[in-house]
Amino acid sequence: MPVDRDHRFAEDRLHLRVLQTRLVTLWPWWTYPDRMDDFWRIYIHTADGAAIGHGRRRIAMPAWRAVVVPAGVRFSCHAVPDVEQLYLHVDPLGLSGMTARKIFACPFVAPADAAIRTLAERLGEDLGRPASAAVLCQAKALAYLVLSAQMRALPVQTASRALQLMEGDGAMAPALHLVDERLGQPLPNRLLAQACGISLDRFLRRFRDEIGQSPAQYVRDRRVAVGAQRLLYGDETIDDIARACGFGSRYYFTRVFARRMGIGPAAYRRKGTA
Repeated sequence: MPVDRDHRFAEDRLHLRVLQTRLVTLWPWWTYPDRMDDFWRIYIHTADGAAIGHGRRRIAMPAWRAVVVPAGVRFSCHAVPDVEQLYLHVDPLGLSGMTARKIFACPFVAPADAAIRTLAERLGEDLGRPASAAVLCQAKALAYLVLSAQMRALPVQTASRALQLMEGDGAMAPALHLVDERLGQPLPNRLLAQACGISLDRFLRRFRDEIGQSPAQYVRDRRVAVGAQRLLYGDETIDDIARACGFGSRYYFTRVFARRMGIGPAAYRRKGTA
């Protein structure tokens, strides 16, 4: 019998940018009492036993189930011996802003999926080889697969709101792209409104409705997020990162960063990745 099934999307704004992927034995180092970053974490363990804490909750990390910690979520790490961890750090462009953080407000264990284990095992093996485009594509595929499994499990209304964020009607997309392209330059509201081709008043209303915060708040958060990524994954000086991310000075960067992340840039860099 002939089949013809189709989905059309107004605009695909979602891009999962992989910052790092690593396979590591947990014990004894993975014991952080308080972590919070502006990127998403995906953890996949080879055995049961480890856990993360969130508030008063203790979230078990079953073998071969993806555990996800969204951006801006504080958590603690509790390791056990004889567990290997595959982790990915991901910057989900298209799922940023306060609206996305309300949908993904706490860590979650993605639904079981045999394909996740298959891809995770293959990625873990390939991490022992030189970096390649194939490894990067595998890491991205795994991240999308985990997110897809979780999206299927969301309540209908929540899943619909998530799709609106990822797809949207394209109205705010030019402004979001401009922010990431010109992060180190001034980004006044009028310039962002012009990029979207609408009046300033209409832009301010639409931006808050769609993204969940004002343009100035979004720009500040993106600058902190990218600054944090550069601290962890690069060797630039803090002064250079401050200028590149549009803060103008190390002093101002440190003040804004500490208010958002709870510690200053230098201390954040010393904590390293996990």
